[in-house]
Amino acid sequence: MLKPINDEQLKIILTKMCSRVGVKYKDINFAEEGWFQKHSWAKEEQDSFQKWLGDKLTEWKCTKKGKYRGQPHGYYEAGKFLMNYGWTFNKP
Repeated sequence: MLKPINDEQLKIILTKMCSRVGVKYKDINFAEEGWFQKHSWAKEEQDSFQKWLGDKLTEWKCTKKGKYRGQPHGYYEAGKFLMNYGWTFNKP
């Protein structure tokens, strides 16, 4: 049975996401609308984070093992999270 992400796991995810752009978790107001638009990262950094998050979701049994649409379920689910809450991309 798959488990939803709990508050502790969400804090781990957001802390890691913040560290990737050089900000501290405690300095972000996640209740503020558009909080995820205040920082940006390179596509390569997002791809690396997506792999990390996908592995974590699988480890925490929040997603199925195996593949979906040719990619691991965890990676696919991490992509959905990032589509909604990922930082914007750096401007070229």
